[in-house]
Amino acid sequence: FLARSIVSPPHFTQTHATLSCKSCRTRNVNKYHVEIWSNEGKATRAVAMAPRYVRGAHAETLAEHDQTMDHPFMKTIYQKTFSTKAYLVYLKAQQSIFYALERAILRYHEHPLISRLHDSGLFRSERLVSDINFFTAVNKKTERTPLKSAQEYTDTLQTDIATSVELLVVHHMLQYLAVLSGGQFLKSCIRKKIPSVEDKSGVAFYVFPSIEPAKMSSHVQKYMDIVDELQFSEVNRSQILNCARNVYALSLKLMDECYGIEPITIETATEPEKSTKGPALRLSPQELLRYNGKNSEEKRILISIRRKLYDVSTGCDMYGPQGSYSMFAGHDVTRCLATMNLKPECIGDLSYTPQSEQEEKVLSDWETKLAAKYAVCGTLEVGDAAGDGISQQQSKDGTSVEETATCPFSGAKGGDTAAQCPFATGAAAKNSGGGAVVPGECPWPFVFLHAPSQGLHPKHLYKNAAVLAVVAAVMYACLRS
Repeated sequence: FLARSIVSPPHFTQTHATLSCKSCRTRNVNKYHVEIWSNEGKATRAVAMAPRYVRGAHAETLAEHDQTMDHPFMKTIYQKTFSTKAYLVYLKAQQSIFYALERAILRYHEHPLISRLHDSGLFRSERLVSDINFFTAVNKKTERTPLKSAQEYTDTLQTDIATSVELLVVHHMLQYLAVLSGGQFLKSCIRKKIPSVEDKSGVAFYVFPSIEPAKMSSHVQKYMDIVDELQFSEVNRSQILNCARNVYALSLKLMDECYGIEPITIETATEPEKSTKGPALRLSPQELLRYNGKNSEEKRILISIRRKLYDVSTGCDMYGPQGSYSMFAGHDVTRCLATMNLKPECIGDLSYTPQSEQEEKVLSDWETKLAAKYAVCGTLEVGDAAGDGISQQQSKDGTSVEETATCPFSGAKGGDTAAQCPFATGAAAKNSGGGAVVPGECPWPFVFLHAPSQGLHPKHLYKNAAVLAVVAAVMYACLRS
């Protein structure tokens, strides 16, 4: 536990230690920094704090989260076959829930934990009224009694707050993250279902004017970073976990009621094709960057998990340039999924291996889920196999160096530079590891003009060494003279 001194007189000294908790086997919650103020070896009275409990609960409730995502009501939205009557009732229930949640947030906005999360730009209740009005007009007559599950949720919220205001953090995180993340995919599905839906009409629930769509994922990560820093003093890990599970259980109950209004047959998902066009791919980390959905030469979208390549092109609404997880496209995302972390340093970290049983379980669950939906189309080759290092080069803003590179001659950007460079050989060639066939590449040394990392490829080792030797000899001669 993170122990923090209540008093810290000037003559006290500060020492640090690290403890491990055997019952918490996830990287997010198993290490605790102990801060002890001592006077001649005697510890002062301290308060036990529990950091990262909420993120730990988020990781441990992935099964419950998946149940809500796979609910028949949600599937009708994915398949664009949902009943507008049922969806209107769903919106009214959400409006009731967010209204109660936001009243509680405003009431306790000065609480140390709530004040860190408070952001009126996240509030949804007023925006839901706009969507309710839109779908009321679509459905003409839709007078229905409120859902019992919505009332049950608001009652549970009040009970949790009565137990401890700190549990309001759990409700805050699960409700707003659902709209910030998965809600963006739902927005695209609803727009396709109803062509008359304009940029904001009917989907205001999922629109955040204060957040640029391209920065949605980074906003989610900042939110999670704040949650990680929160220090709970009144509730324990078990209480937070139970609160999260209750939220999911009530969400499932709400979806059951909505789906029961007008049940719609769900189309059976087809098994993903295990055989892909052509031979299985063998890509280096740098070559994988080309499969990001932005490359004019290669339209497919690939991601890598534990060096297996997944073709997620059919999920372009999520992984494409405008998707919630566009930052994953063309990268290895093993660490991101295992640790549930979207920070740039986690993307493309090929040296990562699960650090705990919990991380291994979370990662395995993701592999099973993605393998059931997308085809495995090859392997990511690192080290000597493909002649690359063990990480994908990233710029400070999280985009790959290859994506931002510009050829000074053709003006081509990103992965197109080699294909359009006037110095390119024009002939397709295999990479040094015998891997995937790639377009003609710019020859050495011109490649340094737009893709320096390719110029440092091991296949150019002797050329680069020779140039360095000549430069060194010239510099030595100049110094001698």
